[in-house]
Amino acid sequence: MTSIDEIIAALGDWRGDMLVHIRGLILEADADELFNASQTAGVRRAIDLYEGDKINATACHGLVRAAAALNAS
Repeated sequence: MTSIDEIIAALGDWRGDMLVHIRGLILEADADELFNASQTAGVRRAIDLYEGDKINATACHGLVRAAAALNAS
């Protein structure tokens, strides 16, 4: 199976750059309970991001931590 890092690297455009940034913010949030599904899972959560979007790191960390808390409950 291809790793998520390989999938992101293969994008090679603004989407790859955005996903690298978002993935870094998620990892910084240190939310171990967030990733509870494989890449082939039937249920996913999504936020639409577009080229040029600015991400508020503090808000992103809070969202990730809230999602992890929900997953853990």
